[in-house]
Amino acid sequence: LTELPEFIPEYVLEHARRERVEREYELARKVQQTLLPAETPEIFGMETSARCSPAFEIGGDYFDFIPIDKHKTAIVIGDVSGKGIQAAFYMTLVKGFVRSLCRIYPDPADLLCKVNTLFRENVPRGNFITMIYGIIDSQSGEFTFVRAGHEPLLHRSGQTVTKLQPAGFPLGMAGDNHFKKRIEKQTVSMQPGDALILLTDGFTEARNRKGEFLGDKLLGKALQTDKNLSAPHILDLMSTLIRQFRGDTALHDDVTLIVLVRKPEGMKSHAGT
Repeated sequence: LTELPEFIPEYVLEHARRERVEREYELARKVQQTLLPAETPEIFGMETSARCSPAFEIGGDYFDFIPIDKHKTAIVIGDVSGKGIQAAFYMTLVKGFVRSLCRIYPDPADLLCKVNTLFRENVPRGNFITMIYGIIDSQSGEFTFVRAGHEPLLHRSGQTVTKLQPAGFPLGMAGDNHFKKRIEKQTVSMQPGDALILLTDGFTEARNRKGEFLGDKLLGKALQTDKNLSAPHILDLMSTLIRQFRGDTALHDDVTLIVLVRKPEGMKSHAGT
């Protein structure tokens, strides 16, 4: 008996392998969550609120708030192509690029051009990330941003909702010259009570039982009819909208939302998650 090899049934080995993979996925999910802001920052004169809901254990969406100086804060939202651990790795890589370069390149267009170069140098062709990167000036209320193939930025002013979609290639899809020629910078001036809404396509491409896409028409109508100006309320409104539209249909993609509201003078700023 001592000379016979130890026999372990195949199903026991498979069960152990699955448990190990599940533990590794759970660890990766926890690590990724720590890389996203636990709460949005205090920005003078502004309300901020954000939420990221991954469709699976590990997501490829990314958002961040980065203080630049006393009055300026960088706001970024991104969506990596693909899903799972590979997308999470690329998201982490880009987060490092942006945080390392945002104070070196004060111009949003220059920063994304540099990030595009680094992304192409470090990531195999065929992978890309869409992104909006901009800087909010709390004194002037101006948000200067660039859009790398991402979902349009929504600007709510009064009861009017405007889609802002300056030109730009997704990061990783074009070489330096083509990327730089295509990228377009835009500045939107926020008046007291105005809101900026940044989202990933997991929101607009959410489906119901019939296979229909949510799109942005329902969101625009909801924002036009709702008079509450607070950032947390708008975020909850959007979350309720997508939940009611989907019903019991599962998410097929990560959903990330950022809401920024310029408060009337004299009112305290508010930060939320």
